[in-house]
Amino acid sequence: MRFRYLIRGIFKMKRKALLFGCIIGLVTAGIGILVVLFTLTDYPNHFSLSTIRAEGILGKVITLGSLLNLATFFWFLKKNKEFWAYGVVLATCLLTLLTVLI
Repeated sequence: MRFRYLIRGIFKMKRKALLFGCIIGLVTAGIGILVVLFTLTDYPNHFSLSTIRAEGILGKVITLGSLLNLATFFWFLKKNKEFWAYGVVLATCLLTLLTVLI
């Protein structure tokens, strides 16, 4: 009986770590997107989602911004936080789907 509760607790902890890693991955990608927008584009002061989408560079900006997730992934692996790293991979997959749909 105790074994069942132990397994449930482990899965709950893994879910929390996966969710935390996904949130960190999305935040890291957001920071990367802002860095790409402010350094590599011509719109640093008046960036707007509609302007970037009209120019046709939104997918490229999202892709370049999510490259920062690579460093986050390997940092989590170095710290032995595997499920956080899986969450970062999940966030990157979500951003890939977003890029494909846009």
